[in-house]
Amino acid sequence: MSNGRVLVVCASRGRPKNLYKMLDSVRKTSAFADVAVYIDEDQSTDYPDIPDWVHVFYGPRIGQCRALDHLVKKLPGYDAYGAATDDSAFVTPGWDQWVLKTCRALPGGIGCIAPYSGGEGERMDFPWVTGKWLDAVGSFTLVGTHHSYWDVALQMLAESVEAMAFAQEDEFKMWHEALLMGDGKDTQMNDVGKLTYLLYHVHNDARIVCVWCAHERLPFIRRLKDAIRENS
Repeated sequence: MSNGRVLVVCASRGRPKNLYKMLDSVRKTSAFADVAVYIDEDQSTDYPDIPDWVHVFYGPRIGQCRALDHLVKKLPGYDAYGAATDDSAFVTPGWDQWVLKTCRALPGGIGCIAPYSGGEGERMDFPWVTGKWLDAVGSFTLVGTHHSYWDVALQMLAESVEAMAFAQEDEFKMWHEALLMGDGKDTQMNDVGKLTYLLYHVHNDARIVCVWCAHERLPFIRRLKDAIRENS
């Protein structure tokens, strides 16, 4: 049973002030949106000012994708689930109403939704899925990646079953600070340990998605087509 609301899920580490700004943007632009945040347990005291209306979960450092899946599984029943980073912001007033309307318009209520985030072409940068999509495929991030490229897999899968919706700028726009950081200000690039960690996971995540495309994508397409037919 759906609850007529949408859930924003976010994994945050080391950036409490950024997270507070993201949460404030949700509050100011939506009426039917809740937020769940996963925080690594070694930083449980670093986020003292999270508002009471936010669902907060603490746990071991497991990576973004597993953290997002944990949040989604802990809070079932939403019409749609969407990922946000702690350095992003929700821009368009009423974006949540557009998401709810789009969920109903997708075939059988099953599909993926991409907010507008700028750039050339239609690309899913902040993935959203309907609750019924989750029922069909079993998880939010889907392919077992640590951090990267799972959005590409979701877009490919949704487009394969004609269940992909892209928002226009005036419907649902996201702002992402990382897109403005091409001037070298990202300090983690000066830390050899962090840089090695990032490069390892980016490379491995790309391999995981490639293997998934070759061996697992078609069974998921069949599963989704069956679910769409049953719900239509």
